[in-house]
Amino acid sequence: RASDQKVISTFKSHLSIIVSAKFSHDGSHVMTTSMDGTSWYWNTETAEEVRRLTSDREQYEVADLSADGKYFLTLNNTGTIKVRSLKNGKIIQEIPSINNMHFEMVRYSGDGKYLVVKTWTAVIIFEKTS
Repeated sequence: RASDQKVISTFKSHLSIIVSAKFSHDGSHVMTTSMDGTSWYWNTETAEEVRRLTSDREQYEVADLSADGKYFLTLNNTGTIKVRSLKNGKIIQEIPSINNMHFEMVRYSGDGKYLVVKTWTAVIIFEKTS
Protein backbone atom coordinates (compact mmCIF):
# COMPACT_ATOMS: atom_id res chain seq x y z
CA ARG A 1 0.00 0.00 0.00
CA ALA A 2 1.14 3.51 -0.77
CA SER A 3 0.45 4.62 2.80
CA ASP A 4 3.02 2.07 4.04
CA GLN A 5 5.84 3.47 1.89
CA LYS A 6 8.59 5.56 3.51
CA VAL A 7 8.99 9.01 1.95
CA ILE A 8 12.68 9.77 1.36
CA SER A 9 12.45 13.33 -0.01
CA THR A 10 9.83 15.78 -1.25
CA PHE A 11 10.76 18.55 -3.68
CA LYS A 12 8.43 21.56 -3.68
CA SER A 13 9.35 24.76 -5.47
CA HIS A 14 7.75 24.76 -8.91
CA LEU A 15 4.88 27.22 -9.33
CA SER A 16 3.06 25.21 -12.00
CA ILE A 17 2.62 21.65 -13.22
CA ILE A 18 5.74 19.48 -12.96
CA VAL A 19 6.05 17.67 -16.27
CA SER A 20 9.27 15.71 -15.86
CA ALA A 21 11.38 14.16 -13.11
CA LYS A 22 14.57 12.21 -13.75
CA PHE A 23 17.14 10.60 -11.44
CA SER A 24 20.84 11.10 -12.05
CA HIS A 25 22.54 7.82 -12.97
CA ASP A 26 24.00 7.41 -9.50
CA GLY A 27 20.70 8.31 -7.79
CA SER A 28 22.21 11.22 -5.85
CA HIS A 29 20.23 13.92 -7.66
CA VAL A 30 16.87 14.52 -9.35
CA MET A 31 16.16 16.91 -12.24
CA THR A 32 12.62 18.31 -12.46
CA THR A 33 11.06 20.50 -15.14
CA SER A 34 7.85 22.47 -15.05
CA MET A 35 5.41 24.46 -17.11
CA ASP A 36 6.43 27.46 -14.96
CA GLY A 37 9.62 27.80 -17.03
CA THR A 38 11.97 26.33 -14.45
CA SER A 39 14.19 23.32 -14.31
CA TRP A 40 15.59 22.29 -10.90
CA TYR A 41 18.46 19.99 -9.96
CA TRP A 42 18.02 18.61 -6.44
CA ASN A 43 20.12 16.68 -3.93
CA THR A 44 18.13 13.47 -3.36
CA GLU A 45 19.20 12.97 0.24
CA THR A 46 18.74 16.53 1.54
CA ALA A 47 16.03 17.75 -0.91
CA GLU A 48 18.08 20.94 -1.31
CA GLU A 49 18.35 22.83 -4.57
CA VAL A 50 21.72 22.42 -6.30
CA ARG A 51 20.91 24.39 -9.47
CA ARG A 52 17.91 26.21 -10.87
CA LEU A 53 17.42 27.28 -14.46
CA THR A 54 14.69 29.84 -15.13
CA SER A 55 13.31 31.04 -18.43
CA ASP A 56 10.66 33.72 -18.87
CA ARG A 57 9.76 32.59 -22.37
CA GLU A 58 9.91 28.79 -22.24
CA GLN A 59 7.99 26.03 -20.60
CA TYR A 60 10.20 23.02 -20.09
CA GLU A 61 8.56 19.74 -20.97
CA VAL A 62 11.31 17.11 -20.68
CA ALA A 63 14.70 16.75 -19.02
CA ASP A 64 17.43 14.14 -19.07
CA LEU A 65 20.83 13.85 -17.42
CA SER A 66 24.04 12.58 -19.00
CA ALA A 67 25.57 9.43 -17.53
CA ASP A 68 28.73 11.32 -16.55
CA GLY A 69 26.70 13.91 -14.62
CA LYS A 70 28.15 16.85 -16.56
CA TYR A 71 25.22 17.80 -18.80
CA PHE A 72 21.46 17.97 -18.86
CA LEU A 73 18.94 18.25 -21.66
CA THR A 74 15.79 20.28 -21.75
CA LEU A 75 13.05 20.21 -24.36
CA ASN A 76 10.82 23.26 -24.33
CA ASN A 77 7.30 23.96 -25.56
CA THR A 78 8.62 25.31 -28.89
CA GLY A 79 10.31 21.98 -29.61
CA THR A 80 13.86 23.25 -29.04
CA ILE A 81 16.36 20.94 -27.35
CA LYS A 82 19.10 22.52 -25.26
CA VAL A 83 22.14 20.72 -23.89
CA ARG A 84 23.47 22.58 -20.86
CA SER A 85 26.38 22.29 -18.48
CA LEU A 86 25.28 21.21 -15.00
CA LYS A 87 28.25 23.12 -13.59
CA ASN A 88 27.20 26.57 -14.78
CA GLY A 89 23.97 26.19 -16.80
CA LYS A 90 25.60 27.41 -20.04
CA ILE A 91 24.08 26.19 -23.30
CA ILE A 92 26.48 23.77 -25.01
CA GLN A 93 24.23 22.83 -27.93
CA GLU A 94 20.84 23.97 -29.22
CA ILE A 95 18.73 21.95 -31.66
CA PRO A 96 15.57 23.59 -33.01
CA SER A 97 12.66 21.55 -34.28
CA ILE A 98 13.26 20.57 -37.92
CA ASN A 99 10.87 20.36 -40.88
CA ASN A 100 7.91 21.28 -38.64
CA MET A 101 8.36 18.01 -36.72
CA HIS A 102 7.27 18.47 -33.12
CA PHE A 103 9.91 17.05 -30.77
CA GLU A 104 8.13 15.24 -27.95
CA MET A 105 10.86 13.38 -26.09
CA VAL A 106 14.66 13.48 -25.91
CA ARG A 107 17.08 11.14 -24.14
CA TYR A 108 20.81 10.59 -23.97
CA SER A 109 22.33 7.37 -25.28
CA GLY A 110 24.00 5.25 -22.59
CA ASP A 111 27.45 6.53 -23.59
CA GLY A 112 26.27 10.17 -23.78
CA LYS A 113 27.44 10.63 -27.38
CA TYR A 114 23.99 10.79 -28.98
CA LEU A 115 20.54 12.20 -28.39
CA VAL A 116 17.49 10.23 -29.44
CA VAL A 117 14.44 12.35 -30.21
CA LYS A 118 10.87 11.15 -30.69
CA THR A 119 8.50 13.15 -32.87
CA TRP A 120 4.90 12.32 -33.71
CA THR A 121 5.98 10.34 -36.77
CA ALA A 122 9.72 9.65 -36.53
CA VAL A 123 12.67 8.92 -34.29
CA ILE A 124 15.79 11.00 -34.94
CA ILE A 125 19.31 10.52 -33.59
CA PHE A 126 21.61 13.54 -33.19
CA GLU A 127 25.26 13.57 -32.27
CA LYS A 128 25.95 15.54 -29.06
CA THR A 129 28.56 18.20 -29.59
CA SER A 130 31.09 19.11 -26.91
